[in-house]
Amino acid sequence: MIIILDFIFVIHLTFMVIAAGIEIINGHILDGMKTVGKGVVSLAFFMAALGHFLFGYPVKILFQRYLAEGYKLIPLLYKEYISPIFDVIKP
Repeated sequence: MIIILDFIFVIHLTFMVIAAGIEIINGHILDGMKTVGKGVVSLAFFMAALGHFLFGYPVKILFQRYLAEGYKLIPLLYKEYISPIFDVIKP
């Protein structure tokens, strides 16, 4: 069942990185970075609560898992989705 939570997490994180990329393109670099930084923490807490309420997993372990994995995935998602846009559009 943790795979379902991981799938939901990656989808939400992908959209957060895309939203931050749009902020960066619009010239608000710090706002884009703050959006992703705060968003990963709140998303990790949400996923921990969701996993606890639906499947009974411990909140502490899920929160640590999603917080660490979120910060590992941000550069990969940035390279996959935002870098090609920056190659075409120079902000």
